[in-house]
Amino acid sequence: MSESKVTYHRIYAVVRQIPAGRVATYGDVAESAGLSGQARLVGYALHALPPHSTVPWHRVINAKGGISAGHHRQGADVEQRIRLEAEGIVFQANGRTSLERFRWRPENALRSDRGAYPSLPCEGDAARDVKFMSLAVRMKLDLAGCKVSLRDWQAIPVDTRWELHEMEAESDAAIERFRRLLEHALEQADRPPPHRLPVSETAKVKEWTDAAAPPQRIADLDDSQQLEHDWPRLGRYGRYVLWYLATKGDIPRFKSAVRELQALLIR
Repeated sequence: MSESKVTYHRIYAVVRQIPAGRVATYGDVAESAGLSGQARLVGYALHALPPHSTVPWHRVINAKGGISAGHHRQGADVEQRIRLEAEGIVFQANGRTSLERFRWRPENALRSDRGAYPSLPCEGDAARDVKFMSLAVRMKLDLAGCKVSLRDWQAIPVDTRWELHEMEAESDAAIERFRRLLEHALEQADRPPPHRLPVSETAKVKEWTDAAAPPQRIADLDDSQQLEHDWPRLGRYGRYVLWYLATKGDIPRFKSAVRELQALLIR
């Protein structure tokens, strides 16, 4: 992969984290991608996206809180405003939005105190639509020692599913809060409580929660030879993603996840 493609990949990984109803400036994205002072490069990267890309390019605006216009955009500026307004962003009469109100302020992407786990491209639809259980949700279910069917998950209101997806999971107390909300949501939806995982399944959690070193099955797949160094920094979420894909034998997605997670660690 060329250096420019790696750089663009880092930019896209950051942009994918911007949630609906929030915006970031080109400079914000550059800073989060470890490219401080290169806001223009972010613009180039977003312009290079294919027409049907799932990267939420429309959530990146200029430093004045406005949408950059110009003939070169071929109507994309109009589409951008339509998309943002559909997500709840409010524009003033001067065509600008309030950055104080709508600005997304990223923290450490993999270990946010608010649990804003990144939506990795390797997850596909599950990372973009809470109709399915994302890996962040599956991780918290494993940590809580329980299991929920897809049918029961989809019976939970969408807003609550998003809340469960975004909840922090770096401590036992956080997992307990997740479990309680899940149980309450299922009860309100008139669905059965979560199934308890058997001991044989809960024992596997130790393979990826141990931050000392990656499990052998992951180390064997690490072509980059960097995971042993990065493993503690990945947090529970990053370690779980790699463990899950490795145990499923999904090598292409595993390798994609390694690149995506390492890009997020570059600051």
